Amino acid sequence: MVFNGGMNQQAIQLIDAHGGDTALAKKLGFQTPSGSRRVHNWRDRGIPPRIQLDHPELFRPIPSSSADPASTQPAPVAQTAQKEAA
Repeated sequence: MVFNGGMNQQAIQLIDAHGGDTALAKKLGFQTPSGSRRVHNWRDRGIPPRIQLDHPELFRPIPSSSADPASTQPAPVAQTAQKEAA
């Protein structure tokens, strides 16, 4: 049996970000308690790719806290033109 070994930490973070096993199971339309157990198993096995493809709105990548979004965006054109004129 093959599991998504490298995905476990990401799966845990995604499940927790949605409020836990039961909350995510409800968002996916799974019946509880079996749906909660199903989602809980993903903590070890990783979230199945079919589930991620069927629900892209729920499984966007979690942004890294180390990345500074302000440093990756280009300066507005007006500010760039003012700096060049100076």
